[in-house]
Amino acid sequence: MRKIFKAISLVLSTLIATTAVSCASSANRGDKNGEKVDPNRTQLRVFYYAAGYGNAWIQELKVNFEKAYKDVSFEDGKVGVQIMPRGEMKDFTVSDVRDGTYDVLFLEAPKNYYSMMTQGILEPLDSFMEEANPNDGGKSIASKMTEQQRSYYYYNNHYYGIPHYAGSYGIVYNKDMFDEKGFYLAATPDEDTGDILISKSNPEKSVGPDGKKGTDDDGLPRTYDEFFALCDEINARGVDPICFPSQYREHHLNVLMDNLVANHLGAGQTVLNCTFNGTADSLLVLNADGSPKKGADGKFITESKVITEENGYELARQDGKYYAMNFIYRLLSNKDYYPEKTSTEGTTTSHTMNQQMYLENESRGLRSSAMLADGVWWQMEADGTFRRMAARDEKYSKANRNFGWMQLPQATEEDAEAFARGDKKSVYSDYLNAVACVKAGLPDYSKRLAFEFLKFAYTDDALAKFTYTTGAIIGMDYLDSIDMSKLNYFSRSVVNAAKNSDLAYRVSSSAFYNRNINKLSVMNLYANNIGGNNYKTIVPAILEGKVTGEDYFKSYQSYFKNQLWS
Repeated sequence: MRKIFKAISLVLSTLIATTAVSCASSANRGDKNGEKVDPNRTQLRVFYYAAGYGNAWIQELKVNFEKAYKDVSFEDGKVGVQIMPRGEMKDFTVSDVRDGTYDVLFLEAPKNYYSMMTQGILEPLDSFMEEANPNDGGKSIASKMTEQQRSYYYYNNHYYGIPHYAGSYGIVYNKDMFDEKGFYLAATPDEDTGDILISKSNPEKSVGPDGKKGTDDDGLPRTYDEFFALCDEINARGVDPICFPSQYREHHLNVLMDNLVANHLGAGQTVLNCTFNGTADSLLVLNADGSPKKGADGKFITESKVITEENGYELARQDGKYYAMNFIYRLLSNKDYYPEKTSTEGTTTSHTMNQQMYLENESRGLRSSAMLADGVWWQMEADGTFRRMAARDEKYSKANRNFGWMQLPQATEEDAEAFARGDKKSVYSDYLNAVACVKAGLPDYSKRLAFEFLKFAYTDDALAKFTYTTGAIIGMDYLDSIDMSKLNYFSRSVVNAAKNSDLAYRVSSSAFYNRNINKLSVMNLYANNIGGNNYKTIVPAILEGKVTGEDYFKSYQSYFKNQLWS
């Protein structure tokens, strides 16, 4: 996997919670999920964050581990192991872990993890992290982590965690629909009609973001302008360009915007938003009214500045934030780009309902959407819809439908040219910050079992099985071991995106950042009072035509500074 960098966390506190409710690891009673304790085997209580990735991966891991260790004894008088997983969505606190009775925890976006690590709530993992595993080609778990990951999970000379889910948010496109309806940009506009999309008379696609003819991104948009031009053409052909759910619409747009920011800035500049230690090289110079200043050539003027904890508010004027805010403004302000009733009106359309409509509408003769703003895990959340449609006709199965993970377009033509030349890298932006860890103070036999379980779970084979099951990835270096023939089109596009990108990883060993993570982790769409209208979020202000993308950027300067530096 490419170099993994640390970046700011954008996860909403209402959507990133995990829990610490379990039954005692030594208690001789049934698990809350219904499995009875086998008194002849040693139990391991495992918590996992139960959301988009589902539970099939942990159940498969359970079965495989129990089989591999069926003849191993961890306690006197007992042979074999019994993994007892439980999944929920609830925030873990330090006391939850300390007073709870889970042995191993897979936490997603744990804002309290740093406190758990520094307060001795978690067990050091040193005994096996750098150990060459003969069952994994002699690799160690630490060797699959980058220097940035190791610096975070290694505290006071001990390892306390291992990266897990690598969750990114972006744009999914319906490749089958694009192929059928010709929703691809042409190499050149049609000479007779001026049409910018391919047609029977003008079938050659543009080279796409990578600048290479004959690759999977041919015909896809290179820049923000090309993306919205494509949206205009898709709408003109009776299809909604893109959809997102009205329920928690701010969250979905927020994390999409975060990925746009990271993709423009690059992972190296994104890291500053949680370390506050380095040089920002693309800060917009502002006019007196807070708007970006342009030079005689019409381009924005930028400057560099050394960033510390004292002046971290300067990062609010990174140019990638301006561009991404304007992307969201352009998207929301044109109601032809999305199904208004289900994407912005009310709070009744959930993400799963939105996925269902995205998959089903066309087959039912309803107006459909060509693209979906969602996470890499969306196939697992929509599994029920895939299955129900496949029961009607196998052509609708997950294996037989083709969706793609779109390379996010670049903000400017100059950036697009740099990307095509290889001078600019794309970024796979992981905002989940998931981690696997072990509770401190377990009995020796439980600790040994927990360690063996994690060693097994982080072999290339087990990591690849996670990807085969979920279609998504874990934030470790194992992607080259994946048999791509076992993945459908969408999952292959996700893996390829991760392989070819710098992954912006949302962690920092900065005590300043971790002390203030609740203020610094939510970035752009919230608590912006613009023009005295006291909007709680920017979305209704845009929908009501009260603000522009530039207004949004200007208001964010004071908002961000007031978080900690006022």
